[in-house]
Amino acid sequence: SKVEEGLISKVNQKEMAALGEAYLASNTIHVVDAVPCDDSAFSPSTNQFGSTQPITPEKVQTLKAMGLTPGLIDCLVKANNSTARRYWIVDNSGSMNTQDGNRVLGNQKLVTCSRWAELGDSLRWHGQVAATLGAHTEFRMLNLTSTLRTQNVVVGAEGSDQNASIQLLNSVISSSPSNATPLCSALRNVISEIRELEPALRAAGKTVSVIIASDGEASDGDLNAVKATLAPLAHLPC
Repeated sequence: SKVEEGLISKVNQKEMAALGEAYLASNTIHVVDAVPCDDSAFSPSTNQFGSTQPITPEKVQTLKAMGLTPGLIDCLVKANNSTARRYWIVDNSGSMNTQDGNRVLGNQKLVTCSRWAELGDSLRWHGQVAATLGAHTEFRMLNLTSTLRTQNVVVGAEGSDQNASIQLLNSVISSSPSNATPLCSALRNVISEIRELEPALRAAGKTVSVIIASDGEASDGDLNAVKATLAPLAHLPC
């Protein structure tokens, strides 16, 4: 819809293209390597502001087990080299309980589910990729509901316990969506953090990605307000 189009923020295009293609490949087709691959040939992964984490053969095998080809893995690694952080703004409002979503089961069969369940499958996948690559990714829920311990989950941060981060993300995804859609407030918080990071990001030649996952209009501003809130991203390293 035009409303949803208006909510899409400026995103690192190369990274999202690679992530989108990889998610499509791992969820809709069975991927088979066409040629032998030297796992040591993958580019090193660059973490926040330039520190590097090697892409070990074990990590490559984990990504392959998710259905990714060597080419897609290399695209993800290279995208990670230039992106310091990823901010997911996740709509967990009550409307996400609407039963008009779809998810893939077993033999690629599509079944009806809630919007939240469909989004949850995507969040789990991106969380696992972030944990494997050491790609600093923040999942920010719009609402703190009665079943959540936290609104924010960080996966892939350097030095953190990735298993614990994934467990926390899964518990958040397993919660029940409720309340409103305070999108403008969430955007302002993320933009404020990016402004604080801006000098270090530009010095390191890095960018951040901002991804909005929402099914409708903000409850704390109309479409014009959302556009105005998004506007500063055009001048930040995104």
